[in-house]
Amino acid sequence: MPTISVNRERLFREIGQSYTEKAFYDLAFQFGVELDDVSVSDGETTYKIEVPANRTDLLTVEGIGLSLGQFVGTRAPPQYKRDENPFCSVHVSDRVEKIRPFIVCGVLEGVEVTEDVFSSLIDMQEKIHDGIGRNRSLVSIGVHDVSSVEGPFYYDALPFDKVEFVPLECTEKIKACQMGEVFSGKKISKYLPLLDGADLCPVVLDRNGEVLSVPPIINGERTKVVVAPQTRKTLFVEITATDLTRAEIALDVFIGTFSKYCSTPFACKGVTVHRRGAQTVTPSFVWREKRVAVDYLSRRIGVSLSGEGAVSCLSKMGLVGAVEGGDIAVLIPPTRRDIIHPCDILEDVAIGYGLGNIEKKTAPIHGPGEALFEERVKRKVREEMAFCGFVEAITHVLCSKSENALCDEDGAAGVVSVLNPKTVDFQQVRTTLLPGLLKTISKNLKGQKPIKVFEVSDVVHRDEDSDSGASNELRVCVAYCGNTSSFETVHGVVDRLFEFLRPLTDGAAHVVRPQSTRRYLCGRQAAIEFNGEKVGSVGTIHPSLLEEFRISYPVSVAEVSLTKVLSGRQR
Repeated sequence: MPTISVNRERLFREIGQSYTEKAFYDLAFQFGVELDDVSVSDGETTYKIEVPANRTDLLTVEGIGLSLGQFVGTRAPPQYKRDENPFCSVHVSDRVEKIRPFIVCGVLEGVEVTEDVFSSLIDMQEKIHDGIGRNRSLVSIGVHDVSSVEGPFYYDALPFDKVEFVPLECTEKIKACQMGEVFSGKKISKYLPLLDGADLCPVVLDRNGEVLSVPPIINGERTKVVVAPQTRKTLFVEITATDLTRAEIALDVFIGTFSKYCSTPFACKGVTVHRRGAQTVTPSFVWREKRVAVDYLSRRIGVSLSGEGAVSCLSKMGLVGAVEGGDIAVLIPPTRRDIIHPCDILEDVAIGYGLGNIEKKTAPIHGPGEALFEERVKRKVREEMAFCGFVEAITHVLCSKSENALCDEDGAAGVVSVLNPKTVDFQQVRTTLLPGLLKTISKNLKGQKPIKVFEVSDVVHRDEDSDSGASNELRVCVAYCGNTSSFETVHGVVDRLFEFLRPLTDGAAHVVRPQSTRRYLCGRQAAIEFNGEKVGSVGTIHPSLLEEFRISYPVSVAEVSLTKVLSGRQR
């Protein structure tokens, strides 16, 4: 979960009440956050607080201070509102569609940017970038002091060599195509790959064509926000994104958090976004309404609640409720985008009621549980392989692309790949159990021979008929490594396996037929068929494949799909 570091005295000012360390720890625990660490530097105490990942509104001292203040009754829920008259407009070019298609904006008027406010602005930007923004790949935020520029603004995409601007904290104008050179070695350089492959550079421009920002990389120096006490600034917030929903969430929470510093607290101005022939005013900044039955809350929480009692609990969590018959109409502020279902309201009522005040009860048991049929078979097969003298190995489900392609008889067709893998060893979900066993043998060649190992586990293939787009297949794989190939030993294990499974397969027998695949030696391999369908194979591994795993001894293996063998059989 994300953590935030806040100055203790400032946090207590936001809450409206001071606490001892132990009292605050207990308060945080009751609310559902955790005081993770306390540090003291130069006489100032800093609290490191862990907050839930879905509570984006708690990522600043303003947000968590307001929420805890509401929880203890020292703060009232803010009256968020958006001015009816938009501040300006933004026109979106069709050229951004294939690069970063969405932009949402909002305006904070009359903000006095103190050191504390500026620090919170930067912190929340970074937290959103790292969290729902996924390192700016999905969402990136730009905050601008627009006192020196005028709208309407334009969100466009231009050739990199045509985009000229002075980047933030720089003094000289550069072209966008020079960003790699100028930002080399700087922290900002890690975001440059987000524009790799783009023919055009996304830019936000003012009415005169001057560059305000190059999202998602950097803002321009011209509209830089600086600390300026005693001066009221107008801040223009633009969020560009590849995911519109995340952008809207980020904007609502960001504007809602810092609107407290506006000349009219908790009020903002909208921006009309013109995109693809339609226009939308952002942020939406609306209070949503959801209805929930009082009986539902009482039954699920396990306490006797009245409508008024539930409304009181909701007010402690920043929600506004009204009793209407047997239901409660709940008004949800724009900063609470985490509430999407009645169970989310139920959770807030339970926290407001006090989780420690709920009596612990033993859950009613409706019937005995038992392992699934496939799991029971899996356990028995593991035992049988052990009785055959083989040692069980438990290997990684992920493997490298090259290993999977080399070991799979079908060349790893229908493979499921990992997006942005951290290492080449974990690029794909395995389609065969063989890579793991060969790596196990390779790491144990100095031990006593023969090496006899097996694994009973799942492989994964893409499946268009599955809800997830992929399906698991349970397999058993045995491997024998010694001074001789001992093909007959592995063949015997296959015969014993099907003899063991015969009661589950209505007495049907398997058939072994010659085959020719690249992973086995020619003439020393066979396909295993059951009910007319190929369910596995047995053979001596080809030396070229053994070389890839640095194995200098012959290896014989057998791999059988238990899912196919048991398909449609007794449960």
